[in-house]
Amino acid sequence: MEVQEIVEAYLKENGFGGLIGGDECGCEIGDLVPCDSNFALCEPGYRTDCDCGQGCLFHISTSRPTPAPVDGHPSPKEKKC
Repeated sequence: MEVQEIVEAYLKENGFGGLIGGDECGCEIGDLVPCDSNFALCEPGYRTDCDCGQGCLFHISTSRPTPAPVDGHPSPKEKKC
């Protein structure tokens, strides 16, 4: 097993969507390190759909995304007493 496979297994097991390296580099599970650069300084991140208008297919962020409400109602995890 290669290091990249170990990293991918860790990401999947812990709910991450890929890796993020700085502000401009991110890759998702299934296509880790497509640029063949050194990923030693990358961090686990969460995949989100792109809404930046720059033509990206996705973003990777170190912040866990908030679940979207379903039919205008918060999900059970979002409910507050």
